Amino acid sequence: MMDKKNIKILEELEKNARISISKIAKKLNISRQAAIERFRKLEKEIIEGYYTIINYVILGYSLYVVYLKFSKISSKIKQRLIERINKINNVGLNVSTLGKWDLNIAIWAKSSFEFENIMRKILEKHSEYISDVTIMIETSARYFNLILFNKNITTRDIIAIDPSHEVIELDRKNIELLRMLASNARISLIDLASKLKITPVAVIKRIKELENKGVILRYKPQINLNKFNLLHLKIFLKIKNFNKEREKELTKILSLIPNVISVSKTYGYYDLEFRLFVKNILEIEDIIGRIEKNFSGEIKSYDLIFFTKFHKVLNFFPQ
Repeated sequence: MMDKKNIKILEELEKNARISISKIAKKLNISRQAAIERFRKLEKEIIEGYYTIINYVILGYSLYVVYLKFSKISSKIKQRLIERINKINNVGLNVSTLGKWDLNIAIWAKSSFEFENIMRKILEKHSEYISDVTIMIETSARYFNLILFNKNITTRDIIAIDPSHEVIELDRKNIELLRMLASNARISLIDLASKLKITPVAVIKRIKELENKGVILRYKPQINLNKFNLLHLKIFLKIKNFNKEREKELTKILSLIPNVISVSKTYGYYDLEFRLFVKNILEIEDIIGRIEKNFSGEIKSYDLIFFTKFHKVLNFFPQ
């Protein structure tokens, strides 16, 4: 299944998930039909969907990361709750986890009042089955290109989201355009033009403007890491005297570890969290050891959770 050509397809999608089938075929020196067949197999077995990394800060949104612990909940009721959460427009992440918490969700909201209303929708009718709710606010984030195969790469492509950007206003068509791209980064120009009732040329112009303004940051495939027998997890760190300089140092250290997918500074339960994949528990121990070596005596505590199942494709913009 994962021959060199399929690996190349995944690598090209990781750079730009909107790359055309024709360009992929040309890069692989195969026919367009052969490329389509490979795409279909990858989408059936490995690729769960395509998402767009949108700079939500520049649009006036905050990201609330919520962790739920269940108590005395049946699999049927749990599934009902998960489906209920998936239907809430502002939820952009909904994933089952193993460890300190049982479910990790992410909510985009423009105010604490909006967030509170969304949480009410999530908790109503199911609060008796939730024993703990932990909330953190993401204040900045760094996303790295996924390196599954070529671990010899020494530089990482970094996508940054931070609160230093000034909030901008978008017209209705650009908001609708973002919503469609957020839920499916590979949606065709023809479909976008049809839904927006404008020409494909006008769509291209709007997308380019959103990219130039730093609203659209990247188009990505969501890859099921379990299919590669990898453990997908998140590690949380609480650090003594954590400041901007130490944050930069730690982010740089993490960026040099090929397993790391993203790093987020959070306000609340922990100071920083990072998402990564490993082959086994020993790799986790090694990564924690590397951090402790560079931050000797400064790591107050750490925790981790394993992602077991994504219930929806990542979405960086309220639907």
